Formats: sequence, C-alpha cells, structure tokens
Amino acid sequence: MKHSAIYSIIIPTYNRERVLCETLSSLMENIRTCGESFEVIVVDQTKQHEDATISFLNKLVEENKIILIKEELASLPNARNIGLKASSGSFILFFDDDVLFQEGCLESYVNIFQKADYDSIVGKVTLVHSSPEGNILLKANNPFKAKLKKFLSKLLGSNGFVITFWGSILNTLDAGKRGCVDGGMGCNMAFRRSVFEKNGCFDINYRGNALREESDVFVRMKRKKMKIFYEPSAHIFHVMSNNGGCRSSQNLDYWKTYFFNQSYFYIKNFNFSLAWIKCLLFFDIIACKRQHIDIAKVIKDSYSEAKATVLQKDSGNY
Repeated sequence: MKHSAIYSIIIPTYNRERVLCETLSSLMENIRTCGESFEVIVVDQTKQHEDATISFLNKLVEENKIILIKEELASLPNARNIGLKASSGSFILFFDDDVLFQEGCLESYVNIFQKADYDSIVGKVTLVHSSPEGNILLKANNPFKAKLKKFLSKLLGSNGFVITFWGSILNTLDAGKRGCVDGGMGCNMAFRRSVFEKNGCFDINYRGNALREESDVFVRMKRKKMKIFYEPSAHIFHVMSNNGGCRSSQNLDYWKTYFFNQSYFYIKNFNFSLAWIKCLLFFDIIACKRQHIDIAKVIKDSYSEAKATVLQKDSGNY
C-alpha cells in the first residue's frame, strides 16, 4: 500500500546495527524540527539483525514512522530502485544507513525545492570515522590526490562537483559555496521524481559498494541539461563505520569489484579505452601495487568483464 507524501526519504541498509538506529534517530529528530510531512522507506537487505535493532525497527513501524521493506538481494542500486517504486513523493531524498543529520538538513532541501525548479539538490558531506584512529587515517588518505582535485576544480571554475569531459569526477562537496554542480554523493542527494521518469532509475549492474552508481545517474542528467544544485546547509556527517554496509577491507576481491565498477562506468558512459581508464585510475593502481596485488591482471579482467556487461542487451536495466 502506498502512502501519500510530498517528500519520500529512502534509506537502503545492509548489515548495520547500532549505526542504523543512530541514523534513524537522527533522521526522526530532523523531521520533527522541519515540520513537513515525510514518508521514510527503509529497504533492509540484512538477513538477520541483532535483537536490539529488530526491536528498534519494529517500534518505528508500529508508530508509522517508517515503511520497512525486506529484500533478499544485497545490492545498493537495486535497493534504491525498490524504495523508489514503493515511494509516493514528488521529491525523493536518498541517504545512507550510516549518517548523522545536522540541524536544518531536511529543511534546506524543502526550502530550495519549493522556491526553485532544480531537478536535483545535493548536500554537504563531512566524513568522520567511528574510531579516533580512523579519523587520523581519513585525514591522511592520499593528500596529494585531494589537492590535485581541488586545483583542477578551481581551474575549471567549479567549487563543488564536476564531471569533466575527460572522465574525471572532481568532488569538493565539503566546500561552503552553494551553486550549480554536475552531481553529488549518494549518501546525501535528492531528486524530483520526474528525473527517474525521464532518465530511468539506478543501474543494477554496479556491484558490491556500487561505486559510481550515483555518478551514472548524474551523467545522464548532465547530458539532458538537467539542473543540479549544491546546498551546503543540507549537511550530514557520514560515519565511516568498521562494521556492516557494503564497504570491505581493501583485499583482492575489493579491488576486483572496484575496477569493475569504474570500468563499467567509463565504458558505458564514455566508451573509454583500457589505456585511458588506467590513466584515470593512476592513484588507485599505485595503491594496489603497494599491496603487492597483480594489478595488471585485475584491471584487464575487470575491463573485459565490464565491456561484456555493457554489450549485453540488459546492460541498461535500471
């Protein structure tokens, strides 16, 4: 049964426990202070929760605060599509299951959608880690790459998120300057329903952590000249938890999935060659080599598999 709402919030979740409860508690407080009517759809791909999580979710369902949908297949884009199909809102907001909503986040989305005709609004994302040691690692994670992205963004006259013609995704959405951008981060983004009616939904061929599944949507929007706006006051903290979710340690399987998703995105949307994709992923290749992984074979196999997937008739099944 579909509920009637102007704003639908969709949260896919997988193997989250305490952090999921914290996310939903934070969301409920943001909804209370916003004063608008929302429907909240949680698409749960977890096979078995802890008792405390089950009790928490059941209580929210009984109080009509969330719509809980159980799904066997663990796939982020598939879960987004399921939530989208079940939703009734004219405006669809997507958040991850490990975020903390900052004051006024939802209100910012509502205000801009009411006042302007943007097709999508993306918010500010501040990465934090669930442990102090993790925060140190986040700050130290490839500082040269981060500086290079910011330099290129400024060179292109962008202070947010830009999809370049050569395929680089330059993301500086921790900035404070609001304005038009090419896209945003999947953990904090909102759309008019018409975007999916015109462009199709999320591509379910993205695997594992589904890297680039949201960029795929934004590329399609950019090519149709749809308008995307970055609003820093729509702010969340993205908690990089060690447990649950679709993130995993950077082992061989992680890198196979990572390079498949990257290759699939670049072949499908830009028809790039293997050589150019290697150039775009230079820093990641270096990181792999430091782990003594046979990166040449991983990239070659991932590229071949991604190309075959694009060529399949159902490669646009989203």
